[in-house]
Amino acid sequence: MSRRRWALAAAAVAAVVFIPLVVVAVLPLNWVRSPVERAASNAFGRRVTIAGMARLNTFSLSPIVRLEGIRIAQPTWAGPGDMATIADARISFAVADLFRGHLVPLSLDIDGAQVALVRDASGRSNWAGEPSRAVGGEPRPATPLRLRHLGIAHTMVRLHDLKRHVDITATIASDSHGLAIIGAGTQRGQPLRVTAHGGALERIDPMTRYPFAVEIASPLVNIVGRGTMDHALDASHFTVRLTTHGHDLIDLDDIIEAGVPATQAFALTATVRHNDYDWTITDLTGTIGRSDLAGRLSVKRRQSRSLLDGAVTANAFDFDDLASDEQLARGKAEEARIGKRIVPATAIHFEKLGQTDGVIRFHAGKLLSKSPSPFVALDATLVMDHRRLVVKPLTARLTHGMLTGDIVVDHRRGSPKLTATLDLVGARIEDLFNIPPQRATVPVDGRIRLHGSGDTVRAALGRGSGTLDLSGRGGGIDDKVATLAAGDVVRGLGLAISGDSDRLTPIRCIDARFVARDGVFTARDLILDTMVMRADGEGTLRLPDETLALTLRGRSKHPDVIQSTVPIHIGGTLAKATFDVVPVDHSAPKRSLLGRVGDVLKSLKVHSDADRGDVAPDAPCDKLRVAALGQDWAHRHPN
Repeated sequence: MSRRRWALAAAAVAAVVFIPLVVVAVLPLNWVRSPVERAASNAFGRRVTIAGMARLNTFSLSPIVRLEGIRIAQPTWAGPGDMATIADARISFAVADLFRGHLVPLSLDIDGAQVALVRDASGRSNWAGEPSRAVGGEPRPATPLRLRHLGIAHTMVRLHDLKRHVDITATIASDSHGLAIIGAGTQRGQPLRVTAHGGALERIDPMTRYPFAVEIASPLVNIVGRGTMDHALDASHFTVRLTTHGHDLIDLDDIIEAGVPATQAFALTATVRHNDYDWTITDLTGTIGRSDLAGRLSVKRRQSRSLLDGAVTANAFDFDDLASDEQLARGKAEEARIGKRIVPATAIHFEKLGQTDGVIRFHAGKLLSKSPSPFVALDATLVMDHRRLVVKPLTARLTHGMLTGDIVVDHRRGSPKLTATLDLVGARIEDLFNIPPQRATVPVDGRIRLHGSGDTVRAALGRGSGTLDLSGRGGGIDDKVATLAAGDVVRGLGLAISGDSDRLTPIRCIDARFVARDGVFTARDLILDTMVMRADGEGTLRLPDETLALTLRGRSKHPDVIQSTVPIHIGGTLAKATFDVVPVDHSAPKRSLLGRVGDVLKSLKVHSDADRGDVAPDAPCDKLRVAALGQDWAHRHPN
């Protein structure tokens, strides 16, 4: 190719590249106002109008454009009026960025803006745009502003948020003194004040870190934050140290929108890192009610799902702290109506967690309770996968012994389905059933295999099916109760007259095997074997109301000449069981010891009567334990 042709080709390329830039650099811009209005209207999904558009510099590849009389209409559902009006705006940008399909502002000045942000109780808002497109199955991170200058004057924003119970009006200003946001309004009807400050946004390097501070104060919640954005006005990438306290975490959730539950009063401090769609909380410390907490949590947003990974440790923890005063009051009213319950009414439905997966590790060194409870500590790992929660491993330390195993709640279809596979190791029966130790004390092991469906643990187990097996060795039972249950009248009268209340009759074994159906546990084997008598029983445990109705009929191993047939009755509830020798008519009023002896006398039989005088055989304790716990129990629980 000749030199002339090379020159012509170079000139053609230059014309294609630079002539459009020159045209854009010199032509007036008011002629593009209508196309810009149409594009903005399509982007907002509502009408956008611009009264005027003009270039302020005559020739530049970074033109400064003045926009006057901008109006963005409210969506129909939000009512009449405008979402935003801007009296005057000036923006500069690089023409070259337009040819790459982007409008990247270099500087922005806004004067006289009024913005009305609205969200209804269902969560619909007038500021939510179209969802970001995915890149490779992942959400596209927001592109942060790279402004070298931001000026804002005479600007006011009102937020009326029915979902978060917040109504606030704030002024925004940005000048040589810095960025300031000052707002006042209400939160749940209480006065609310918000202030935020940042450095001046004039002649800044957009890649430099930008410090900021925020304070939110109301009678309900207070928040103080000091942090740094990775770049000026980069709300997608920042680190902040937060300190907050208030009456209920639900009030904090009005501000942070994290979906936290209602609680008792709280005081928390944490370092929060926000990186595009990911949040990381570290150095979390503080208290909720009587509970102290420390831990970490990361939340990652992937393919429209939230992925959690965290660990929380409490030196002392009270589950009641995860309920508001109103919720606790309702619980007390329910308890007054139906009585004290052991099985918790903890919700296990996951409608609001359908898009949440992850792992949380929890340790409570000491469990606090306002009423007697055998549970003293807890370790659990919770794994959520598409509305299926697995709590495994689960270890609850008791006053004596522990409860270990796993719990699964499957809410992928229909009502939540709960499955509990638990072992009771080294417990004591007096702890479990709140029995005075001077009446009975028995080391006990057990297996719990239950499944049921319902919206709460109490409802699911109240309709549950499965098995409950208990096996105890050693310990003792009130000597008077054992003697009277054996039917030994003469010796029983002697004990009643002497008033000796401290002696316990040694227990060889106690074994109970229950089969549950629809929340009713029916005794399949129920045997109490002591050194003076053996009692074989029957009856039920009803989980819907947690009532016990068990009867053990005793036979003496050293029968008197005169004997009775009055049984031992275990009644009451799981929260407070009764254990006594009573007449067959369980509705009879409570009797004194001598009164109970009178009941015994009514059922007297002499040595010659049928089935009286026979020595009760020892129960096959080893065989019963294997039947209750399985052959491999000692291998699975060597300690």
